[in-house]
Amino acid sequence: AGGAIFDGFPRTLAQAEALDQMLAKLGKQIDHVVRLKVNDEALLDRVSARFADQGRPDDNPESFKVRLDAYNRNTAPLLPYYADKGLLTEVDGMGSIAAVSEAIDAALA
Repeated sequence: AGGAIFDGFPRTLAQAEALDQMLAKLGKQIDHVVRLKVNDEALLDRVSARFADQGRPDDNPESFKVRLDAYNRNTAPLLPYYADKGLLTEVDGMGSIAAVSEAIDAALA
């Protein structure tokens, strides 16, 4: 109903603040933020499997470590920003695709 889903954005606190300001000028605001919680080892396993299956050059342990470090440095600080606003829901991303999808649907309902 006139909404939008952002995937992978914002990635930094500065981007989140700029997005909030832009939306406020339009009379809009973020109303939900969903974080998929997956442990680092499982993420590495998934990336490695995807590399083996699809051959994506950025899906290797070295690239994964760089991306994970960037997430921890730049994006993880957004979690308290959105939690303090009462917008953050954390979903266990370790389940099946169906279970994770159901949990996301419930978070957005």
